[in-house]
Amino acid sequence: MRGKDAFAVLRGIDGFILNLMKPGKGEPASYPDGFHVGFFVGKPEFVHAKRAGLADAGLQPGEVQQLMRGRIQSTTFYCHAPGGVLVEVSASEG
Repeated sequence: MRGKDAFAVLRGIDGFILNLMKPGKGEPASYPDGFHVGFFVGKPEFVHAKRAGLADAGLQPGEVQQLMRGRIQSTTFYCHAPGGVLVEVSASEG
């Protein structure tokens, strides 16, 4: 943590690093077009289970989609987190 809890660096033992920052006092958060946070999970079943859990919690996740990304098919859904940030949950199938 740095500042007055305005910046945090989270590090996983696998080398994953996530930086979290909040805007300055009185400044609104702004994101570029297409900005989102993605979580890639191990299996398509996990995507379906997470979507079902969010729906059961009263949230409104989008429908699960089968997408082609290059030559790789993925099982994916999107939803908005509090604050409006778009979140993707996806698993590759190949």
